[in-house]
Amino acid sequence: MQQASWIDVLHSRKFWALILALLAIVAGFATGQLDAWQAIQAAVAALAAYSTGVAIEDAGFKAGQGRSAASPSSNVIPPAQKEDPTGSPPIGGRQPNLSGPKIEGIDG
Repeated sequence: MQQASWIDVLHSRKFWALILALLAIVAGFATGQLDAWQAIQAAVAALAAYSTGVAIEDAGFKAGQGRSAASPSSNVIPPAQKEDPTGSPPIGGRQPNLSGPKIEGIDG
């Protein structure tokens, strides 16, 4: 399993979301808007959300997917898309069926 370096952690949006959540909790507690129990609950929830996000990202590494698609240093190469003669992008990797159902006697 690959260990994250501190540089990778500092570039992580999950990490900065955690820091902002913890700062908001401290500010709420300092101004009296949160009591101690509410602050503890909020901190546990923020830490749980962060650890879940990291676990999901690590599961992608184990599945051989490399970095997540949102990562700027992604090493995942997307599958080749079939070229559409109309120039419109494919939907979900498949071309849409715009011909509709065939009706006997009308469509020929």
